[in-house]
Amino acid sequence: MRYFASHSTKGKVSGELLADGFDEDDCKWITRGITTLAETAKRMRMGEFMDSVDPDPDYNFVSNYNRYAPHCKEFSDALLEYQHTIDYMEHDTFTFTIGNSPLQKKVLEKLQDSLQKTHFHQLFFYNNEISGVGYIEFIANCVEANTRLQFIQLETVKIEHLTDIDVLCKAISRNGSLKEMIFQDCDTVEGVLREIFNKLKSKTVKKIHLDCSNLSDFGPNDMSEFLSCNPSLSELSLCNNALNEQDIVHMSNSLRQNTTLRKLLITHESPPYNWDLLDSIIFDSSNLNTAYYSNHHVCLEYINNFYSEVEEFNTCNDPIWNRRKKIYTILSRRNRSRTNAALFDSDGIGIKQIPQVLSLLKPFSEHHLHDEHAIQGDDEVVPLSIAYEIMRDWRMPELYNLDPMDED
Repeated sequence: MRYFASHSTKGKVSGELLADGFDEDDCKWITRGITTLAETAKRMRMGEFMDSVDPDPDYNFVSNYNRYAPHCKEFSDALLEYQHTIDYMEHDTFTFTIGNSPLQKKVLEKLQDSLQKTHFHQLFFYNNEISGVGYIEFIANCVEANTRLQFIQLETVKIEHLTDIDVLCKAISRNGSLKEMIFQDCDTVEGVLREIFNKLKSKTVKKIHLDCSNLSDFGPNDMSEFLSCNPSLSELSLCNNALNEQDIVHMSNSLRQNTTLRKLLITHESPPYNWDLLDSIIFDSSNLNTAYYSNHHVCLEYINNFYSEVEEFNTCNDPIWNRRKKIYTILSRRNRSRTNAALFDSDGIGIKQIPQVLSLLKPFSEHHLHDEHAIQGDDEVVPLSIAYEIMRDWRMPELYNLDPMDED
């Protein structure tokens, strides 16, 4: 259930608002916000917990006055009366959104009291033109107090100081239920938001999106330490940031041995820097050994019109299957030119490894027997053709007598 406490001010007649410098459009939206918030509080007092209250959250209200304090107070008082019922109805999802308001300290204190005592599952904060009045501390207190919080989103919120990141990260780390956090297009001083990679330590957060946040200049160990300090993290989005060439190198190195991250979303920037290096971590197709020891856990996804073949790999939750898929792809490519056996020497593959290579093909053979659409792309061929090529070209009776080796 969603409540928007957006651009709310103390109600005044249009003439008074115009006298304060608002144009007619401002007056219309401000009045709408006041009316909606006041009506919400009134209906809650009468026992109706509304499904949605939206006094146009996309409108960017720019007043610096504290006109809306009485209406937020009424809303907060009404909300507090529901806290015990919300606690009892623990499986329902309750959402609270604050946006488009330069909330002043007096209002923050009142809202904080309500939000700390009422356990929401989701909290949204966005478009707040607030600075220097404890807004980040207010958000942190709400996060830490909401023991059922699953999701938090900060969008176009000012985060100006390293202490802000420290306070936020400590609150998130102490919260034992949070699963997903989004910091998007936050107005930060350069380098501030990057401190999340040094400060955040959570055992529960599974998804983190840090898009459009001007992130760059990571240290060589920032990403690897960040992943190790957040062991449940399975999805990380770094789209539309200012990543440079060295950042891609550090990111690639951190992913070499990582087995927890399942999806990395990123924007393929121009110039390309070292994108080939990042791709090769997911699938190094230069030979069978490098493919075998690639990262088989994380799925790389480029969020723009750029296409990379590595996006097709590691899409399965089973890393063993992902590894088989890569080996199968290389063998298929070579089979078209009948070069598998000739290249085994350069791969470091000997006679005793051949059964293991062949065993990797078996699951795909079963797919081809039952699914005519199993071949994906021009590179992949029927596994029987690959097995025939290898057995024919090696021409060694021992090959037929060796039992297939199990994969590690």
